[in-house]
Amino acid sequence: MSKKLVYALILIVFTIMLGAVFRVRRVEAIGFVYIRSNGSVDPPSAPISTIDNMTYTLTDNILNETIVVERDNVIVDGVGYTIRGADLYFFKGISISGRNNVTIMNMTISTFDPPIWINYSSNIRIIENRIFGNCSENDSGIHIEVSSNISIIGNLIMGTNYQGIWINDQSPHNKIVGNNITGNFRYGMRIYSSYNNITANTIASNFYEGVWFSHSLGNMVSKNKIIGNGISSQGNGLWFGSSSNQSIVFKNNITNCPYGIVFIHSSSNNSVFENNIMENQNGIWMYDSSNHNKIYHNNFINNTVHALVENSMNIWDDNYPSGGNYWSNYTDIDQYSGPYQNITGNDEIWDHPYVIDESNQDNYPLVPEFSSLLVLPLFMIATLLAVIVYRRKHTI
Repeated sequence: MSKKLVYALILIVFTIMLGAVFRVRRVEAIGFVYIRSNGSVDPPSAPISTIDNMTYTLTDNILNETIVVERDNVIVDGVGYTIRGADLYFFKGISISGRNNVTIMNMTISTFDPPIWINYSSNIRIIENRIFGNCSENDSGIHIEVSSNISIIGNLIMGTNYQGIWINDQSPHNKIVGNNITGNFRYGMRIYSSYNNITANTIASNFYEGVWFSHSLGNMVSKNKIIGNGISSQGNGLWFGSSSNQSIVFKNNITNCPYGIVFIHSSSNNSVFENNIMENQNGIWMYDSSNHNKIYHNNFINNTVHALVENSMNIWDDNYPSGGNYWSNYTDIDQYSGPYQNITGNDEIWDHPYVIDESNQDNYPLVPEFSSLLVLPLFMIATLLAVIVYRRKHTI
């Protein structure tokens, strides 16, 4: 299936889902609903109930109103209801400013600018919501400024006009886990901050980058499915730019992107290991990024170009005997072992380096788990065993 067709299908699904969101029942349009610092709901007629001034539950859909949370240590539970905006700029769905320990969960939020806005806050949890297209051309599904320890878990974030999640450079130590971030019209995530944990998300069919890092430090990106991003034909699965350093990228599946992983403009001391980088136009692109980026134990499979390196010198293996990467377009011999590959006996490392360019090579490229070199010997053994079994049956 072509990327254009996949993108068209995503847009159709998004249109259907958004149409369902539009059919919410209108309540009195008052502009703002407040959960006040004293625990009250203002106005009292708003469809939000609470028994203990700690858990606030929606009792109906809400149209054209912003929920403003002014109280700490609360849970706002949508129980499946919808909050829908008025297609106006700067009209937030849920506003959390100067707060601590707030949970927003289990609701649909659509057509705001942005749907969720977090500012000068900490220990905020956004859990299992459905966040659809916003009205601004330059905003996000979840917009985070000058905040920390934000947890974004198990949400669907789809069809925003710019990026699914935006985090500014004064918002460190966030957790983004188990979300489906799909079909956003620019970026899945755009992150300027440091020390974020991005784990087990599906990040698919976003128009430019799946995840875009800039001026960031110490991020961990693991166990994500990063599929079909860069529909523009110039985008990427993961982009680390402008001195994005000391990040760890491991155990991700990165497929069907123009560029699977990019390190650019002096991004250094990053580690990339145990990823499946498959069927991209370019598996990994290093541009003007040297200084100990380490790439090892990855599977580079059926990329048009596995590694494109420009003005960069990096490390492509984990020394001997740990080894380097598996390159699907490389077949050699495995008759020797040892750090110099000069000791008789195989070691599941090809005997010669995989050369990327004159300054970059994988010194210990890995033999695949089931090497093509083993097919003939195994076939001969199987044939011999079959003959032995046949003879024994006919001599009894």
